Amino acid sequence: STFPLIASVNGAGLVTALTAGSTDITYTVNSGCGSPVSNFQSLTVSPNVSAGTVTGTSPLCIGATATYNSSGTAGGTWSSTFPLIASVNGAGLVTALTAGSTDITYTVNSGCGSPVSNFQSLTVSSNVSAGTVTGTSPLCIGATATYNSSGTAGGTWSSTFPLIASVNGAGLVTALTAGSTDITYTVNSGCGSPVSNFQSLNTTLFTSLAGVAGGAEICTNAIVLAGGTSFGTGSCSLIAKVVPSGTSAVSGNINTCVKIDNIVRTYLNVPYVQRIYNIEPATNAATATATITLYYTQAEFDAYNAARGIYPSIPGGPGDVSGINNIRLTQYHGTGTYPGNYNGGPSELIDPLDANIIWDAGTNRWGITFNVVGFSGFYLSSKVTVLPVTLLNFSGRNNGNNNLLEWSTTSEQNSSYFELLRSTDGVNFVKAGTINASGNSSVTKSYNFNDNIAALGNNIFYYKLKMVDITGVSKLSTTVKIRLNSKGFNMEATPNPFTDLIRINVETQLQEKASFSLNDISGRRIQQKESQLLKGNNALVFSDLNNIPAGVYLLTVTTNSQKHTVKVVKK
Repeated sequence: STFPLIASVNGAGLVTALTAGSTDITYTVNSGCGSPVSNFQSLTVSPNVSAGTVTGTSPLCIGATATYNSSGTAGGTWSSTFPLIASVNGAGLVTALTAGSTDITYTVNSGCGSPVSNFQSLTVSSNVSAGTVTGTSPLCIGATATYNSSGTAGGTWSSTFPLIASVNGAGLVTALTAGSTDITYTVNSGCGSPVSNFQSLNTTLFTSLAGVAGGAEICTNAIVLAGGTSFGTGSCSLIAKVVPSGTSAVSGNINTCVKIDNIVRTYLNVPYVQRIYNIEPATNAATATATITLYYTQAEFDAYNAARGIYPSIPGGPGDVSGINNIRLTQYHGTGTYPGNYNGGPSELIDPLDANIIWDAGTNRWGITFNVVGFSGFYLSSKVTVLPVTLLNFSGRNNGNNNLLEWSTTSEQNSSYFELLRSTDGVNFVKAGTINASGNSSVTKSYNFNDNIAALGNNIFYYKLKMVDITGVSKLSTTVKIRLNSKGFNMEATPNPFTDLIRINVETQLQEKASFSLNDISGRRIQQKESQLLKGNNALVFSDLNNIPAGVYLLTVTTNSQKHTVKVVKK
């Protein structure tokens, strides 16, 4: 071979093409007459064809196109392993048809070394979808509803008119003002994005209050929003409004119920308005805090006034100031169906601010707003003008690891319970215990309570007696002071200086009668009281002192064994 690197040849004439080019293959006779003699044939070595490297976009969205290319020998053909997933034409134009994977192949079918081929894998991705948007419409003002989409997850929610209804990232819609808006779900990333779909929402005012006299209890269970939620029925009948507030603001789902009795009912002779409420959060019902608004009609107030008996009237109309002042609400904790069977402990009497008892002429209803700690039953009545208990005495003494508190009453009217309040500084009091009262009594009743102080490292204790009736009305006794390891006789008067009353605490080791007198410095008697002292600490009050002149006075206690005087000052 003239160029053996282009083509080699062996002794048998076997030629092997090695690289592209031209060479002569020569035959030579080197011996004999006339030798050497030779002849040749020219040989052209052609290069092999190549499929090259295939390149093109992947993944593709359904319906998208892309031109694939090959760096190989021109004139080849294109094909798709799965043409139903993606097709390709002769120019390498690929069209994505359905989700899946396929190979886009370039093949050179003629020329040296043909056929040769190469490919690139292609993934076809599904298009994202906004789906179908569903949610409650219409919504009442203040009500909430969660909207949903059947589309691709991860989209965003929006409201065409957010002042009519807002929507958060989870699709929770809150109706704010009356009108119409579109609640839209948009998928902003992925094949075919952005895509969106919507549902129209109409918002409307609460047109009436929920419930009918003698009808079934009506309840709505919904999430309370941070800014507050008005709970009502799907037909826009209002139940109540709850706004999270306070130190342990209520959150999560709240079951809000209203029921209207067919008549004005009474419990232990106390009447209450026919419309009653039960409001129960799913979590922390006993300790959650909130601001609540309850609603009533004037007809319900009129029915109460017609059946109230000795109790003061509530508003006879929007301008009834004294009726507004008389409104009280009794809160019963736990669960129950009428005042006597709630299981959450003692009730509480709520005296709403008069400024928060409002007549809405536009909707013809009363709204009463107040703060609560804990939830459940709410019953409206009027204030009680008669104090529940006439206290005869209240005393205390130490008995080792216990402080023994004793008291007597001469009459009780609808009394519910006594609460013992303890303090170690005379200022901050906590509940030490509860004793049930007699209910109704016109004879002397005696009570006692042992307060275990073994774990408390104090030498002086202060006690008050809280007397509570069935409607939650309460009053406090004067303070009893117990000094541990004390012996003998001692009297204290507080406050000193005083303005309108003096609280007297007498400590004695004897049970005896005592006379108390308050005199000015000239000896003129201002007030005098007689009392039976019990062993330990005894408390009583000189009241109605606001009209005596400012100056120095002498307070004296006299018993069979003692006489003790302290100087007090009137401001």
